[in-house]
Amino acid sequence: MTNARNRDAYPEVAEILQSDKLRNYIKLRLRVRNMNHALSEEDIINHVLLCLVETLQSGKQVSYPIAWAKVVSERYISNQSNKLKSSETTDSDKIEYFANRQIEQHTPFDEQAEICQKFQQLTPGNKKLLLWRFFQHLSWNKIAELLSQEEGKKISSSTARKRGERALCELREKY
Repeated sequence: MTNARNRDAYPEVAEILQSDKLRNYIKLRLRVRNMNHALSEEDIINHVLLCLVETLQSGKQVSYPIAWAKVVSERYISNQSNKLKSSETTDSDKIEYFANRQIEQHTPFDEQAEICQKFQQLTPGNKKLLLWRFFQHLSWNKIAELLSQEEGKKISSSTARKRGERALCELREKY
């Protein structure tokens, strides 16, 4: 990644590699965002250096390399954090799932039948979303991919999650 040619051609690369302030900043940002388990300091520095070399090769100047590197590293950490959060199930998702399991395990037969009947009255799209999420245990990212394939347009995981929330609201209203 950062070979001797890049260090010699771009003094900014050497400055970033030698900066303890940048390394301490990255460590702090990882700790604050609780991303120590997902990213390493070296991953981030490599990403920053790659962006720096690309920027310098395009003819742009970087007047304050350390400050520039802090901004790039913060954006990278933020993007990675958002990706990680969107792929994980949230606490509310887990609570909803376990609440549904409790209903299934502790409700009398008549009540279960009523829930099934109300579930059948849902719109096909809402029924499909709830089946994928709570019975097939798919993540919102995977559901978004499936919806994107079906609808022929890009659906984000947050959009899929919102649709899921609306589907649950519809079921609650019917029940």
